[in-house]
Amino acid sequence: MRSIRVLLVDDEPPILHGLETHVPWRQLGFEVCATCTNGTDALSVLRAQPIDVVLSDIRMPGLDGLELCHIARTEFPDLVVLFLTAYRDFEFAQRAVSLGAWQFLLKPTNFETLYATLFELRRTLAARDEEGGSEPSDLAETISEWVRGHFNEASLERVADFVDLNPQYVSRRYFELTGTHFSELVQKVRMEHAARLLRTSRYRTYEISRIVGYSTPKNFARRFREYYGVSPSEYRRASPSS
Repeated sequence: MRSIRVLLVDDEPPILHGLETHVPWRQLGFEVCATCTNGTDALSVLRAQPIDVVLSDIRMPGLDGLELCHIARTEFPDLVVLFLTAYRDFEFAQRAVSLGAWQFLLKPTNFETLYATLFELRRTLAARDEEGGSEPSDLAETISEWVRGHFNEASLERVADFVDLNPQYVSRRYFELTGTHFSELVQKVRMEHAARLLRTSRYRTYEISRIVGYSTPKNFARRFREYYGVSPSEYRRASPSS
């Protein structure tokens, strides 16, 4: 797999310099192509050269990280956005997920957590590339990509509206093409994101349940145990990154 092209965005030059120089990007399979101190410049870079991943602060003057994510992912749907922020704000986290952010890390984050996140991101992108090469239908891939970007609000009716097809047809056709029910896809994406948050963030379980789209922590905990065989707290305690 080729190196994954990264854009770093932070309005604090020391943090930007530290990220660029102290993280072994190449050894992890990444290449830092550009750095920016504001969202406006970052958007210009994205429009000028191919970028796979943006690692950005949220609070920045002018175009902030959330606005950058919204505009960039609208123009470049395959772009992966990670947030690194000092603000442990639940509303920020919810909006970041709704905009399709892949992950958010809280400052100060240790390099071990960052490395683990980047390693998992590389594996995810490699698997996505393989899946894209063998996907039997553009429809199935479009549905899968939409769910990855909207898993906390995903429903059959919403995705059917997105692809402008009847919900029953979407459900039946997706199963025919992939052998997987739409509800199973949604659960898989939500569970994987929840597990990643349990490993790499300090959000509480009830917060994670809301971030990934469950109405109650009890429902989330039951689904998580069914999927992974352990409770969310047991999973977090057993995680090397916890």
